[in-house]
Amino acid sequence: MGGFDFNTVITGSGIPKDPPSSLPLGDELAVMAWARLLDAAARIAPTVGNTVAEVEPRLLDLRLEQLLELCVGAGMDVDSVESVYAFMADAEPNKNHQLMASLPPHVHLTLNIDTLLEGAGFAPYAVAHLHGRVDRPRSVMTTVSQYLEGLEPALEEQLVRATRGRSVLVVGYSGRDFDVFPTIVRAVPRRLRWLVRPGSRLSPEVEAGLTQLRASGVRG
Repeated sequence: MGGFDFNTVITGSGIPKDPPSSLPLGDELAVMAWARLLDAAARIAPTVGNTVAEVEPRLLDLRLEQLLELCVGAGMDVDSVESVYAFMADAEPNKNHQLMASLPPHVHLTLNIDTLLEGAGFAPYAVAHLHGRVDRPRSVMTTVSQYLEGLEPALEEQLVRATRGRSVLVVGYSGRDFDVFPTIVRAVPRRLRWLVRPGSRLSPEVEAGLTQLRASGVRG
């Protein structure tokens, strides 16, 4: 990234998609989680099994957080839900993580719960994990209820400080959540550049938010 002149970088699940990390995107993780949860549900209680069976035809229309919300509501314990993410602990950083770690000094925030950025060279605690970290399971924002509650006040304040009136680069992030992207829009960056994977398109939520920001004079 020649001529890097951004104050803040925000990354999402598109970063660990490439090998050797090969972590799934959010929608793919929902499908992977389904097999794990279905097996666990059958061992917990009939009510859980009945709930997941009813949801199965609609799985591809659900975000992972919605799926896990249903399982928690049906009686699945939190530890079983959090185990969905356990496989991430064995992943390795890829070239995207290494590129991020090689950038000039900047504020780095990520929605990813893996610690691959740290594995690529970021100093401990140099990356703000807005939705939690897999090595601290209880910090992970798992269900829709948690997203609706919003970010923890300290993290929300950190996000606002990192974006308001600042030059912000977004990489590999869908913008489909209920808490981070709306906060970015309210903060009104000075400049916002949004990069997506080749062949991908911005989500309607991001398109609408960027249109609003452009109307406020925010540059791309």
